[in-house]
Amino acid sequence: SYVAAIQQFRDAQRLGAASFDAAYNLGRAYRQYALSVKDTDKRLYNDNLKFAIDQFEEAVRYKPNAADVQFQLGLCYHDLQLYSQASSTFRRALNLSPQDPAIYYQLGQLSAEQGYTGEATAYYMDGLKINPRHTLLLVALGKLYAENKRVPLGIKTLRQATQEDPLMWEAWYELGRAHMRAREWNLALSALEQARQSSSFVTSIYTAMASCYLRLNKRDEARQLVNETLQRDPNNVEALRIQKQL
Repeated sequence: SYVAAIQQFRDAQRLGAASFDAAYNLGRAYRQYALSVKDTDKRLYNDNLKFAIDQFEEAVRYKPNAADVQFQLGLCYHDLQLYSQASSTFRRALNLSPQDPAIYYQLGQLSAEQGYTGEATAYYMDGLKINPRHTLLLVALGKLYAENKRVPLGIKTLRQATQEDPLMWEAWYELGRAHMRAREWNLALSALEQARQSSSFVTSIYTAMASCYLRLNKRDEARQLVNETLQRDPNNVEALRIQKQL
């Protein structure tokens, strides 16, 4: 109940709780509310992220050396696609907490989204030096390898990620996508089925599986997955594209 949480924290501030904890928690409530409406109300999403930034900046004034506040502030800038501000904020967080692999992950994501592949790879690998079993870093690095013509290395890295966390659907999904790049359709289907078992509501898993079945000329199976996708999302572009091929 993010709206109720926001109101409670605002009441606390109004009644005199002008403290680090009040600002920090209000910022988190605003950001969580923003994320909950991301796909349904873009204006409300942006407004609440801006409110969150205001509160995190207030919290920074209370505790300039609190790495977690800088981290949350960086997430908000990233969510708003303000990459320069996000990068500088995460770097401040890194200076305050240089052994936190989550910060390296966020810096790597920023670099990857802007097309700075080499820089992103370096951040991911630096984070893995601190924690070689960090699943999000392994998934991000494996995906980056696979997308940049280093598919065997990508598959190896993503397989390690699935071993570290067998229930993380993203790891299985990206492993499946990497096998698709290698035209290993049956291996891709095996990985994608594991992803579907962990997260049956993600439509991109269904369309990826449909593509594999189409490549194997198993049109009935492909058609069934397309239909399941369109039941969940009638306007799914990839499902409609495959449907035309069928």
